[in-house]
Amino acid sequence: MTVLTILLQKSSYYFFIAGLLLLANTACMTHRHSVGKGPIGAQGSTDVYDKMKQGYLFWGLIPLQKTRLETPKHGDYQIKSCFNPEDGLISILSCGIVSFRTIKILEYKQGQIAGYDFRVGDKITAKSKDDLILGEIVGIDAQKKRISYLYWNIYGEKCVQATKPNAIEGISEQRYQKQMRDWRKEIERYQYMPGNYAIWPLNEGTEFGVITKLDNRRHKATIQLSNIYNEVVYFKVPYLDIQIIDSYEFEARLEDWEAVKRDYIFEAGEQVRWEWGKEKYREAQVTAVLSNPRQLEIQYRDEKGKLKTAKVNLLQLTKRNN
Repeated sequence: MTVLTILLQKSSYYFFIAGLLLLANTACMTHRHSVGKGPIGAQGSTDVYDKMKQGYLFWGLIPLQKTRLETPKHGDYQIKSCFNPEDGLISILSCGIVSFRTIKILEYKQGQIAGYDFRVGDKITAKSKDDLILGEIVGIDAQKKRISYLYWNIYGEKCVQATKPNAIEGISEQRYQKQMRDWRKEIERYQYMPGNYAIWPLNEGTEFGVITKLDNRRHKATIQLSNIYNEVVYFKVPYLDIQIIDSYEFEARLEDWEAVKRDYIFEAGEQVRWEWGKEKYREAQVTAVLSNPRQLEIQYRDEKGKLKTAKVNLLQLTKRNN
C-alpha cells in the first residue's frame, strides 16, 4: 500500500466524518416566521398549505429559482424554512456548491368537532385553572378534539393554547372588544421602564426603590434601594408584585427613610443603650466606627463592673436620649 493510497483513505474518512457532523448541524437549522395570527413557534396542530424546495448555488449566495408559494386568503399562517436531512446531504456531496432549503406554509388545522359549532375566528372565553381567559380561535383539530386559541397574557405576550371544546364559551364580537379594552388597561399596569419608582410587599411590610433593569423572560425587575446600613442593595421582584409610584410619593418615602436611618448613625464617644439579650439592656459607649457598616465597637461594664469591649450590630443600639 503506497503512501498516496493511505492518505486518500484517511482523507476520505475525515471527509465522511465532517460530512456527518455537517449533516447533523444543518438538519436542525429551522427558521419560523408567523404572519397575522398564524402558528407561533412549533405550538398547535398545523396543516401544510403549500411547500417547495428553494435551491441555491455557491453556499446559498445565488438562488436557483424564485418560485412564490401560495398563502391562505385569511392571511394567518407561518413560514417554516429548514434544512431537511436530504437537503443537508446534497450540500455535503456538492461541497456547498449546490444546496436546498425546504420551505413550507403552515396554517392551524381547521375542522368541525361533533356537537360543537366553533369556527376559526370565533371570540371565546376559556377556563384555565381559576382564571377566565379572553381569546380568539385560531385552529380546530377535529381528530384530537382540541381547539387552539390565541390570547394575550398579563405581561402583554401573545400566546397560543389548546384545550377541549367544553372548556370554552363563545362570546359576541362586541363583548370581546369591550373586555379586551379592559384587559389592555390591566396589562399596562405591568409595563415598566428602568427609572420607574416602585413599591412592593416585603416581610409583612412595603419596600420602595428605583427599577434599574427588566428581565422580560423571567418577568422580574431589578430594583435598587438603600438599606438601614446605608448600603446600596438590589432586589429581583416579580412584575405582578410591583406598583409604580410617582416622584412625589417616592421623595416623601425617601425623606421618612432617611430620618429612620439617622437614628442608626453613631459617632465614637457617643453614649448608647445596648440590647444584649431578650429584654436586657446595658449602658455603653461607642469606641470605634468600623469599616463594616453593620458593626460598631462599644465599651461597657459587666455585672461585676469590669470594663469590656465588644463588636455589635448597630441595630442593637439606640441613642441614649431615645
